[in-house]
Amino acid sequence: MTELYLPYPPSANQLWTRTKRGMRRTDKYEAWLWDAASKARKQKPEAIEGPYKLSIQVVRPDLRKRDLDNLAKAPLDAMTK
Repeated sequence: MTELYLPYPPSANQLWTRTKRGMRRTDKYEAWLWDAASKARKQKPEAIEGPYKLSIQVVRPDLRKRDLDNLAKAPLDAMTK
């Protein structure tokens, strides 16, 4: 089993922004991806080959209600890199 501890992800609603040329990642998302990748590399995870089962545990940083589906997008994107 491989466990990774990543920073709290931005909501899926904060990942992309519209520009004159189309959609692009937000600065907040780019910073999170860089931070998550850096922390993941330091943990030296084993490569995942073939089917896998993913479990995400999140501790919210404040008392605001959140849609858990929106929190899964960023970590899943980070895993593909």
